[in-house]
Amino acid sequence: MKKLPKTPQPPSIHRLRATCVSGPWLDEECVRYIDIPESANLYDLHVAIQDAVQFDDEFKFHYFAA
Repeated sequence: MKKLPKTPQPPSIHRLRATCVSGPWLDEECVRYIDIPESANLYDLHVAIQDAVQFDDEFKFHYFAA
């Protein structure tokens, strides 16, 4: 019997909730859901968050896990 070729698996995607609760450019809390591949690194996450909230990449960044 001939073996069928393995079906490629789709990449794993993680859905993250990014919340910015205060800041000089916010009038109210900002929540975004971001889908990002499992292979993404911290810089990829930074770019995805910046794109989601329509910020420019002009400042250094840091994140907190809660």
